[in-house]
Amino acid sequence: MAVYYETKFLREFFGAEQMAAIEKKKATETLSVRKELAASIRKIEAQRDADLAKISPELEAASKREAAARKEFAAATNGLSCLRRRRSAVGDVARRKIGQLEQELRSSADPRIEEFVKQTHAMEQAVYHVPTQEKTEATDRPSGRWGVVAKIFSNRKSIEQRIEAIRSARQAAESLKLQAGNDVAEAIAKISETIPAGDLQLLPTGEEIPVPAL
Repeated sequence: MAVYYETKFLREFFGAEQMAAIEKKKATETLSVRKELAASIRKIEAQRDADLAKISPELEAASKREAAARKEFAAATNGLSCLRRRRSAVGDVARRKIGQLEQELRSSADPRIEEFVKQTHAMEQAVYHVPTQEKTEATDRPSGRWGVVAKIFSNRKSIEQRIEAIRSARQAAESLKLQAGNDVAEAIAKISETIPAGDLQLLPTGEEIPVPAL
Protein backbone atom coordinates (compact mmCIF):
# COMPACT_ATOMS: atom_id res chain seq x y z
CA MET A 1 0.00 0.00 0.00
CA ALA A 2 2.91 2.33 0.85
CA VAL A 3 4.53 1.69 -2.56
CA TYR A 4 1.24 2.52 -4.31
CA TYR A 5 0.93 5.91 -2.57
CA GLU A 6 4.62 6.64 -3.17
CA THR A 7 4.27 5.92 -6.90
CA LYS A 8 1.09 8.00 -7.05
CA PHE A 9 2.86 10.89 -5.32
CA LEU A 10 5.78 10.74 -7.72
CA ARG A 11 3.45 10.70 -10.73
CA GLU A 12 1.63 13.77 -9.46
CA PHE A 13 4.95 15.52 -8.59
CA PHE A 14 6.87 14.81 -11.80
CA GLY A 15 3.99 14.29 -14.17
CA ALA A 16 2.99 11.12 -15.94
CA GLU A 17 5.29 11.60 -18.91
CA GLN A 18 8.43 12.40 -16.88
CA MET A 19 7.65 9.61 -14.46
CA ALA A 20 7.36 7.15 -17.32
CA ALA A 21 10.79 8.24 -18.57
CA ILE A 22 12.28 7.72 -15.10
CA GLU A 23 10.77 4.27 -14.83
CA LYS A 24 12.02 3.35 -18.30
CA LYS A 25 15.54 4.47 -17.44
CA LYS A 26 15.42 2.54 -14.17
CA ALA A 27 14.20 -0.57 -15.98
CA THR A 28 17.02 -0.21 -18.52
CA GLU A 29 19.65 0.11 -15.80
CA THR A 30 18.21 -2.89 -13.93
CA LEU A 31 18.24 -4.95 -17.09
CA SER A 32 21.84 -3.97 -17.76
CA VAL A 33 22.88 -5.00 -14.25
CA ARG A 34 21.03 -8.30 -14.55
CA LYS A 35 22.75 -8.99 -17.89
CA GLU A 36 26.13 -8.36 -16.29
CA LEU A 37 25.28 -10.69 -13.41
CA ALA A 38 24.10 -13.40 -15.80
CA ALA A 39 27.26 -12.94 -17.90
CA SER A 40 29.42 -13.25 -14.76
CA ILE A 41 27.64 -16.46 -13.82
CA ARG A 42 28.18 -17.90 -17.31
CA LYS A 43 31.87 -16.94 -17.13
CA ILE A 44 32.30 -18.63 -13.74
CA GLU A 45 30.48 -21.73 -14.97
CA ALA A 46 32.67 -21.86 -18.05
CA GLN A 47 35.82 -21.58 -15.94
CA ARG A 48 34.48 -24.23 -13.59
CA ASP A 49 33.80 -26.61 -16.48
CA ALA A 50 37.27 -26.00 -17.90
CA ASP A 51 38.93 -26.64 -14.53
CA LEU A 52 36.88 -29.77 -13.95
CA ALA A 53 37.80 -31.04 -17.39
CA LYS A 54 41.48 -30.74 -16.42
CA ILE A 55 40.99 -32.30 -12.97
CA SER A 56 38.72 -35.19 -13.97
CA PRO A 57 41.44 -37.34 -15.64
CA GLU A 58 43.76 -36.82 -12.68
CA LEU A 59 40.92 -37.62 -10.27
CA GLU A 60 40.09 -40.79 -12.17
CA ALA A 61 43.74 -41.87 -12.18
CA ALA A 62 44.06 -41.14 -8.45
CA SER A 63 40.90 -43.14 -7.77
CA LYS A 64 42.35 -46.10 -9.67
CA ARG A 65 45.60 -45.85 -7.72
CA GLU A 66 43.66 -45.72 -4.46
CA ALA A 67 41.64 -48.81 -5.41
CA ALA A 68 44.85 -50.64 -6.32
CA ALA A 69 46.47 -49.57 -3.04
CA ARG A 70 43.44 -50.74 -1.07
CA LYS A 71 43.56 -54.08 -2.85
CA GLU A 72 47.28 -54.43 -2.21
CA PHE A 73 46.82 -53.44 1.46
CA ALA A 74 44.05 -56.01 1.89
CA ALA A 75 46.25 -58.70 0.37
CA ALA A 76 49.19 -57.70 2.57
CA THR A 77 46.99 -57.66 5.68
CA ASN A 78 45.60 -61.07 4.86
CA GLY A 79 49.09 -62.43 4.23
CA LEU A 80 50.33 -60.96 7.50
CA SER A 81 47.45 -62.56 9.40
CA CYS A 82 48.24 -65.93 7.82
CA LEU A 83 51.91 -65.66 8.76
CA ARG A 84 51.03 -64.72 12.34
CA ARG A 85 48.71 -67.71 12.63
CA ARG A 86 51.44 -69.98 11.25
CA ARG A 87 53.97 -68.53 13.67
CA SER A 88 51.59 -69.06 16.58
CA ALA A 89 50.90 -72.63 15.50
CA VAL A 90 54.63 -73.39 15.19
CA GLY A 91 55.25 -71.93 18.64
CA ASP A 92 52.38 -73.90 20.17
CA VAL A 93 53.59 -77.18 18.70
CA ALA A 94 57.16 -76.53 19.84
CA ARG A 95 56.06 -75.52 23.37
CA ARG A 96 53.91 -78.62 23.68
CA LYS A 97 56.69 -80.94 22.55
CA ILE A 98 59.30 -79.20 24.70
CA GLY A 99 56.94 -79.31 27.68
CA GLN A 100 56.50 -83.06 27.28
CA LEU A 101 60.25 -83.65 27.00
CA GLU A 102 61.01 -81.39 29.95
CA GLN A 103 58.48 -83.30 32.02
CA GLU A 104 60.30 -86.53 31.17
CA LEU A 105 63.61 -84.92 32.16
CA ARG A 106 62.20 -83.74 35.47
CA SER A 107 60.64 -87.11 36.28
CA SER A 108 63.92 -88.92 35.52
CA ALA A 109 66.21 -86.38 37.23
CA ASP A 110 68.48 -87.39 40.13
CA PRO A 111 66.29 -87.48 43.27
CA ARG A 112 68.95 -85.50 45.14
CA ILE A 113 67.92 -82.46 43.18
CA GLU A 114 64.31 -82.63 44.38
CA GLU A 115 65.55 -83.25 47.90
CA PHE A 116 67.57 -80.04 47.72
CA VAL A 117 64.55 -78.17 46.34
CA LYS A 118 62.54 -79.30 49.38
CA GLN A 119 65.32 -78.13 51.64
CA THR A 120 65.19 -74.65 50.09
CA HIS A 121 61.48 -74.47 50.85
CA ALA A 122 62.21 -75.36 54.48
CA MET A 123 65.01 -72.76 54.58
CA GLU A 124 62.69 -70.06 53.26
CA GLN A 125 60.02 -70.87 55.83
CA ALA A 126 62.64 -70.75 58.59
CA VAL A 127 63.75 -67.27 57.49
CA TYR A 128 60.14 -66.09 57.45
CA HIS A 129 59.93 -66.97 61.16
CA VAL A 130 63.01 -64.95 62.09
CA PRO A 131 61.83 -61.98 64.18
CA THR A 132 62.63 -58.50 62.95
CA GLN A 133 65.29 -56.78 65.03
CA GLU A 134 66.36 -53.15 65.18
CA LYS A 135 68.95 -51.15 67.05
CA THR A 136 70.14 -47.56 67.09
CA GLU A 137 73.74 -46.43 67.12
CA ALA A 138 74.54 -42.89 68.17
CA THR A 139 76.90 -40.80 66.08
CA ASP A 140 78.92 -37.73 67.03
CA ARG A 141 76.72 -35.45 64.96
CA PRO A 142 74.62 -33.11 67.11
CA SER A 143 70.85 -32.92 66.83
CA GLY A 144 69.11 -30.03 68.48
CA ARG A 145 70.49 -28.55 71.68
CA TRP A 146 71.02 -31.66 73.80
CA GLY A 147 70.85 -34.58 71.39
CA VAL A 148 72.80 -36.39 68.70
CA VAL A 149 71.89 -38.19 65.50
CA ALA A 150 71.53 -41.96 65.73
CA LYS A 151 71.55 -44.41 62.82
CA ILE A 152 68.98 -47.22 62.69
CA PHE A 153 70.11 -50.77 61.95
CA SER A 154 67.75 -53.64 61.13
CA ASN A 155 67.87 -57.23 59.95
CA ARG A 156 65.01 -56.66 57.49
CA LYS A 157 67.37 -56.21 54.55
CA SER A 158 69.29 -59.33 55.54
CA ILE A 159 66.05 -61.31 55.66
CA GLU A 160 65.08 -60.10 52.19
CA GLN A 161 68.53 -60.93 50.79
CA ARG A 162 68.48 -64.40 52.33
CA ILE A 163 65.03 -65.16 50.90
CA GLU A 164 66.08 -63.89 47.47
CA ALA A 165 69.23 -66.08 47.57
CA ILE A 166 67.21 -69.16 48.57
CA ARG A 167 64.72 -68.61 45.74
CA SER A 168 67.53 -68.12 43.22
CA ALA A 169 69.16 -71.36 44.44
CA ARG A 170 65.86 -73.21 44.11
CA GLN A 171 65.42 -71.92 40.56
CA ALA A 172 68.96 -73.02 39.69
CA ALA A 173 68.22 -76.49 41.11
CA GLU A 174 65.02 -76.74 39.05
CA SER A 175 67.04 -75.85 35.94
CA LEU A 176 69.49 -78.61 36.91
CA LYS A 177 66.72 -81.14 36.37
CA LEU A 178 66.67 -80.24 32.67
CA GLN A 179 70.40 -80.74 32.20
CA ALA A 180 72.12 -84.00 31.41
CA GLY A 181 75.58 -85.32 32.21
CA ASN A 182 76.26 -83.04 35.19
CA ASP A 183 77.87 -84.13 38.44
CA VAL A 184 74.76 -83.60 40.56
CA ALA A 185 76.54 -83.62 43.90
CA GLU A 186 79.06 -81.01 42.75
CA ALA A 187 76.35 -78.87 41.10
CA ILE A 188 74.20 -78.88 44.25
CA ALA A 189 77.22 -78.01 46.37
CA LYS A 190 77.97 -74.98 44.16
CA ILE A 191 74.35 -73.85 44.30
CA SER A 192 74.32 -74.24 48.10
CA GLU A 193 77.31 -71.91 48.34
CA THR A 194 75.18 -69.07 46.92
CA ILE A 195 72.96 -69.13 50.02
CA PRO A 196 74.50 -67.01 52.81
CA ALA A 197 75.07 -68.90 56.05
CA GLY A 198 75.15 -67.73 59.63
CA ASP A 199 73.11 -65.17 61.53
CA LEU A 200 71.16 -62.45 59.78
CA GLN A 201 73.13 -59.24 60.23
CA LEU A 202 71.77 -55.90 61.32
CA LEU A 203 72.37 -53.58 58.39
CA PRO A 204 71.96 -49.78 58.21
CA THR A 205 68.52 -48.80 56.95
CA GLY A 206 69.52 -45.29 55.91
CA GLU A 207 67.14 -43.86 58.50
CA GLU A 208 68.28 -41.55 61.29
CA ILE A 209 66.60 -40.29 64.45
CA PRO A 210 67.58 -37.82 67.17
CA VAL A 211 68.47 -39.31 70.60
CA PRO A 212 69.63 -37.76 73.85
CA ALA A 213 73.38 -37.40 74.14
CA LEU A 214 75.00 -39.68 76.74
